[in-house]
Amino acid sequence: MEEVFTVETAATVDEGIDALSRSSFDVVLLEVCSRAGGGLEPLRRLRVEQPDIPVVLLNDMSDAGDRVALQAIGLGAQDYLQGDGLTTSGLSRALLHTVARSLAARNPKPPSHAWWTKMARRQRHLERMNKELEAFNHSLAHDLRGPLCTLIGMSEILSDECLQHLDANGRYYLERICKVASSMERVIEGMVELTRGYEKALQRRRVNLSALVRDICEERSHEEPHRGVTCLVEDGVEVLGDPRMLEIVVDNLVGNAWKFTASSSSARIEFGRKRLDGVDVIFVRDDGPGFDPSVAGSLFKPFFKMNEGMHGLGVGLSIVHRIISRHGGKLWAESSPGNGASFYFTLGG
Repeated sequence: MEEVFTVETAATVDEGIDALSRSSFDVVLLEVCSRAGGGLEPLRRLRVEQPDIPVVLLNDMSDAGDRVALQAIGLGAQDYLQGDGLTTSGLSRALLHTVARSLAARNPKPPSHAWWTKMARRQRHLERMNKELEAFNHSLAHDLRGPLCTLIGMSEILSDECLQHLDANGRYYLERICKVASSMERVIEGMVELTRGYEKALQRRRVNLSALVRDICEERSHEEPHRGVTCLVEDGVEVLGDPRMLEIVVDNLVGNAWKFTASSSSARIEFGRKRLDGVDVIFVRDDGPGFDPSVAGSLFKPFFKMNEGMHGLGVGLSIVHRIISRHGGKLWAESSPGNGASFYFTLGG
């Protein structure tokens, strides 16, 4: 029977240090977002509190990120990884080799053949789990495509054979059905792309995010005409990225803002960009109820929901996080109760 990895995540450095004090771990994977700020203070604190635990740094693809990584090695990190193009096997190899080097440093006797066999078995197990997850996602997308194709087909027949018999309202509803079905088809295609692994190159093109956000806001206004939502969209926000995946990103972020301002009779959603440490940062901001900053680190975990009363599965932000990571960027959120929420992301070159 193969062993399963024991993984514990921590949203803050305090949570991480507390977990290390309570349990024994082989290695720490520490993510540092050079674009978002914060520096290497978490690493410094880890080295003071837990000087013997090996640390692998995960950084972004910017020049600033590379400099941070080199500084981290000087502060005692055993290795660092770059987020863009990172594979499951590459991550597991780096972690296992870091543990091996740490053991060798503490014990001149090299790890035994049995130890390496155990580590190789764990790596194969991790890779198999990832493949099974990808297969599940493929199956899910296939199951969704069946009824969607039926809906599209029936809509096309209705449009071809019965359009002349429909009044203005009927034609409007048919147009809406076709548009929503087309949008859903693009989302499913994006899900399939996500499951094809990190080795597949992104189809990077110029993408007008401003136009996408306007379309999404218009679509949601049609769906909920009773909502008095003001959407402020900065003109000309263009980026280089995969068009289908970035459509999923902005649809989820705007959709979240729309959902969490539902109780407001005059909600406000903003989209734009700003410069932070010389890097373009894209943001989606709302004036909803906001959230406790302590849960910010959990927002991007699959199936996490801040409010169980809200519809949805709690997977949208985790998909957004993976897409941004694939682009070599970073995603983070800022909020406080009663003061709305802001989601920021960057994209690698």
